[in-house]
Amino acid sequence: TSNSDQTTVNRAKEVKPNGYLVKPFNRQDLFTAIEIAIANYEGNAEISKINEVQLETGKPVKDALFIKQDSLYHKVKFTDILYLQSDHVYLEIYTANQKFLLRSSLGSYLEKLPEATFFRIQRGCAINLDYLETINHTYAIVAGNQLPVGKTYREELMRLLDIG
Repeated sequence: TSNSDQTTVNRAKEVKPNGYLVKPFNRQDLFTAIEIAIANYEGNAEISKINEVQLETGKPVKDALFIKQDSLYHKVKFTDILYLQSDHVYLEIYTANQKFLLRSSLGSYLEKLPEATFFRIQRGCAINLDYLETINHTYAIVAGNQLPVGKTYREELMRLLDIG
């Protein structure tokens, strides 16, 4: 549409569209809108699938999350996650056997994980403290992987681990 006035936008919101493009738009605007619409559709399908599991079992899955890769939903137990790394809008979740790549933020996934087990060591990285092997003031080693510890998070991490 070429209409972006508040009345038109409010009317559009009432029908809950998957996207809204204002003319003139460029190719990147179109691709971004399509990608968001697909992600929202898949996210709603993922939530529906998880809700179906909850209805069938009578209780939600409390020790794991489901990660969509292609057309499959992989159940990943919290205890299997070594660390998570974010690169702008992409999130990599590392387990001992597999790496999952998602289009999501680190913050949104940390909300799903147990706070007592996972700790953010820099803006784009969080670790499972159960797999922390070695630490100093500049990096942590988790399951053999050296990960930098950011200045902002260092003091709180050292206090949490009771390291002076």
